[in-house]
Amino acid sequence: MSSFEQESFSLEADSLLKVPDGIILPSPTDHKKNVEKERTCCFTGHRAKKLPCYGDRNDPRIKALCSKIYFEIKELYEKHGVRYFLTGMANGADLLCGEEVIRLKREFPDIALYCISPYVGHIREMTSPDDRYVYSMLRYASEKNLTLFAEYSKNVYRYRNSFLVEHSSYMLAIFDKHKDQSRYSGTAMTVSMARRAGLNIRMISDLRPYRYYFTTFFKRMQVFIAVNMNEHRKKGENTQNVRQSQKEQEKEKIAGTDSSGIFHSAVRMPCHGRRHGADAV
Repeated sequence: MSSFEQESFSLEADSLLKVPDGIILPSPTDHKKNVEKERTCCFTGHRAKKLPCYGDRNDPRIKALCSKIYFEIKELYEKHGVRYFLTGMANGADLLCGEEVIRLKREFPDIALYCISPYVGHIREMTSPDDRYVYSMLRYASEKNLTLFAEYSKNVYRYRNSFLVEHSSYMLAIFDKHKDQSRYSGTAMTVSMARRAGLNIRMISDLRPYRYYFTTFFKRMQVFIAVNMNEHRKKGENTQNVRQSQKEQEKEKIAGTDSSGIFHSAVRMPCHGRRHGADAV
């Protein structure tokens, strides 16, 4: 980085054009003066690819997830006195949470949203038009916009996550640990960091990614086919055993005795008019 600057949360950074080169980093002391840490909550969660239907806002499962986020934020406001919310501006859970804060602001005007972008030009990572629109809308409707780095580097997201945890007392995580098995994913590391810092973590973990339904369907089909094949195999074995026993009984009858040991005397065989067996003279 070319330069380093420290600013408080009261700086005027309403657009990317006003962000200078270097790091815009609110100091902890100024943060406590302007935005109380005890009443601050940060967001973390999966990217859109790990959300139901890849984060499609028209999908009923995403609408249900947004309703859960809305009521969690409302409960934080009413019962815990949280007034300030920090979002990392990543596509997926961060943008969804930011949208719900803006929606709740109509009912509670004293709620403030702070957009923490990891680097200048972060909007270029938004691949869908909806995400780009929501990203720009959140920056416009938020209380302040903070950009941490002037350009991208491999540590910008880790620094942003630590910044969110350091300046918050609450965390709302959209995180399904059963679906995200990696300990080194960004969401898992952020949740672990928040636990070590002693944050009050509220978690929404009932997620069903779109591919989950296909995976579950194919697994159930495999089980169904295996069970049916097993039953069919058993039926085939039973049928084969019945047929084999019938053949053995027919052979025994032809030989003159059956399995009970009874001798069948009247067995007539065409042999040029001559009689054989018990009727032979």
